[in-house]
This record gives sequence, structure tokens and C-alpha cells, in this order.
Amino acid sequence: MVANFSLSYVAYWSVLGLLASVSFLLQGCSKESAAAFESGACMDWCESDRSKHEDRHCHGNMRHQCGSCSYCGGGAPAPPPGGGCCNSCSASPYCSPRSGHCHTQKGPGKDYYLTCGGGGPAPAPSGSAPSPGNSDSCLCVFDIDRTLTACHDCDGECPGVRKIHGVHDNGYGPGTLVISQMFNSWQSTKCAKKCYVGIVSHGDADGQNSDMRSFIIDNLYKKATHHIDGAGQHWFRHGSDSRRAPFWTGVQEGQKQHAIRKILDWYKDDHSVKIDDDKVFFFDDKRNNVEGVAGSFFAKYVSEHSRARDGHHGRCGATVEEVDSCNCR
Repeated sequence: MVANFSLSYVAYWSVLGLLASVSFLLQGCSKESAAAFESGACMDWCESDRSKHEDRHCHGNMRHQCGSCSYCGGGAPAPPPGGGCCNSCSASPYCSPRSGHCHTQKGPGKDYYLTCGGGGPAPAPSGSAPSPGNSDSCLCVFDIDRTLTACHDCDGECPGVRKIHGVHDNGYGPGTLVISQMFNSWQSTKCAKKCYVGIVSHGDADGQNSDMRSFIIDNLYKKATHHIDGAGQHWFRHGSDSRRAPFWTGVQEGQKQHAIRKILDWYKDDHSVKIDDDKVFFFDDKRNNVEGVAGSFFAKYVSEHSRARDGHHGRCGATVEEVDSCNCR
């Protein structure tokens, strides 16, 4: 009883002391210095969290925190010319961090555009998205583990891969996410420039609402030229749901062709984008999955020259060269 009273007494006066310290600090700060302190803390947090949650800071459930981050084009001062998509749009007034396209003006709802500072006309996009039902549409479907990713300790041995600090990956055991050379150079690939994207994986990308899933959506799906807004909420476990969706986990080995069909149905029936079977390209680091899909769609074996010790799966993941050899058109 005495011990409990003593602990409560100490805790009470500790809290009072803390409040007094905060009060003293705030009284000694001008409005300008307090604002500067808050702004500096927000800038540090925005930048450190950008690689994982840029889209959520700018367009999702984190956009009102800190008055929006500077790279979102609102709230704090706009980033200086030359950052992000402005690297390729320096002659234009604005650019979209979503599509990478240059723009001459900000339209309604385009507050997230970055200010690049140029005054010239926006160059024409390299390829506009196909209209719904256009036969030019194509689809690239990726496995996750050791296709989009590399092994957890491979960032020091696999060329071009990158460790994403702070993002957990449970593929083949727990560890920090390391993305493959292809994923790290994603926007240079034919798939990113020309095709829609889907995911078919046996693994679950670290589970529901994980940072890993958010990273894949923000840095793979949304950075493809052709994508559907809001698609990131449509992750489902195969076999537990009969609906259509673009992202599937828990797919049995050798049976991934069935999940790909559901992706095609989602684009066609839910978004009026018809993609022919001969314009579907699948990438996986396991031969049984490639062989299963090859009877219905184009399928490419990746991480071919970088294998785990047992040879059963990849090690460094897919490369740009492997993915671009799919002859996507």
C-alpha cells in the first residue's frame, strides 16, 4: 500500500514538473520561433518518411499532418526546381509527381503538382494511356518474393538492389525489405512506360495494411504510366474470395494463371480496360509458376542467374534486362 502511494506521488509530481517545463519553454518562445521549431520538426519528419508514405502524405490519410509536406505542392514552401519530376520538366511551370508528366498550369484538384519554375510549354507525354477497350493496352503481372524483392542480406552483393530501411519484409523469413534491381529502376522499364500492372504472389507482402504493401503501391503501381486510382485497397487472398482484383496473395504454386484471369476481369469489368491475352506478361523466379502461366499468357523466368543455394527460388530478384526482354508492346 505504502509502495503504491509512493509511486503515485512520484508520478504526480513528475507530470507536474514536465508541464511546468513545457509552459516555461513556450513562454520564453516568440510565435515566430515556436513556428520555426514546429516547421523544422515537420520538415525532418516529412523527408524521413517520404520513401515509405509519400502518396499518403500528399493524397491520403496523412495529408493534413504538418500542414502537408513540402514535396506535395501545398502547405510548406514548394520544393526547389530540379526535385522529383521537375528533373525532366525544368522548362515547364509544373509537373505531376504521380505520372511524371509536365504541365503548363494547375487545374482543379491538382494542388499536389510540383512547381518547377519553367515558363515554356509542356512537352507531349511519351505515351498517353490507352482509352478504355483500346487493343494497345497491355498488362505486366509480377510475383513478389525474389522477383520484386531481393534477399534481406543481398544489398551488399546484388548489383542495383536497394534496402528500404524501416520497411519490414516477411518473405523467406523476417527482415528489412530489399527491392530488386528492376524495381529500383522501375520507371525505366517497358512495363512501367506502356502497361498496366498486377500482382500475383504466394507470399502475403508482410500482411494486411503493411508498410511493404504501401511501398509496392506507391513505388511500383502508381509510378506506372497507366494505373487506376484507388487500386491499392484491392488486395485479396486467393481462394478465400471470388471477386475480381488487381493484387493477389496466397496463390498456390503453379496456379497463378487463375489469379491473372481475375486481374484481367477487374480491369475490364470494373474499369472498362480490355486487355487481350496475348498482351499479358508474367514474371516469376520459380519455373513451376512460369510453366503454369505459359499455357495461357507470356511468362518470363527471372533472377535466372542469381539463385538461392537450393536453386528453388531467386536471390537478387528480377533485372530490367529480364523484364524488358518480354517484348511488351
